[in-house]
Amino acid sequence: MSARGGALPAREAYRLWAATYDETTAMNALDESAVARLAPAWFRRMLDAACGTGRSLAAHARTGTRVGVDIVPEMLAVARRRGDAMRLACGDLLALPFARGSFDLVTCRLALGHLADLAGAYRELARVAERGGTVLVTDVHPEAARRGMRRTFRGADGEVHAAEHHRHELDAHAAAARAAGLALEERFEAAIGPEIERFFREAGALESYEKQRGLPVLAAFRFARRG
Repeated sequence: MSARGGALPAREAYRLWAATYDETTAMNALDESAVARLAPAWFRRMLDAACGTGRSLAAHARTGTRVGVDIVPEMLAVARRRGDAMRLACGDLLALPFARGSFDLVTCRLALGHLADLAGAYRELARVAERGGTVLVTDVHPEAARRGMRRTFRGADGEVHAAEHHRHELDAHAAAARAAGLALEERFEAAIGPEIERFFREAGALESYEKQRGLPVLAAFRFARRG
């Protein structure tokens, strides 16, 4: 899907996206599947960095405390309307408003591609994770970006918009995480295939599905916070 004009800065894009963000997309479906595969079975205190509307926190409620942070007030407003017990704060991925070692599980899903400063983001994710804690990251796969895939969405105005995106290679993720004190435990790559065929079918785009089948579109990483 293409968008009219150039890509919007991420903050502006998500402000427009807030009203329709909870509509399930193929990318969201792959993201949920990857997180279910990589996430630990339990946590005491979880942070979802760039939590958006809080959908992920609500869908993955467990016994621990769940905290979300996002820089877009419109997204947090939707999250607050859920009536969920999650805790929410407004803040920047590059300057998270939490003390060092505050969480045993830190997630950041489909957000790092909006930042040019990958190293700075990983430093913050690692900083707020406790020693031995888990940091789980997902991003648009660089091969999909090379093939022209854009972060697009349909806003409440019915128009298709594109959000700013920076292509980060898989090795760049690993290197930035390692420099921040994180050890890679597992990497998972999700491709266009039967799991998301229905989205193409419902959009009348099965020809596009067949052409792109097998293209990796999402990369997921599970890291452990070293001492």
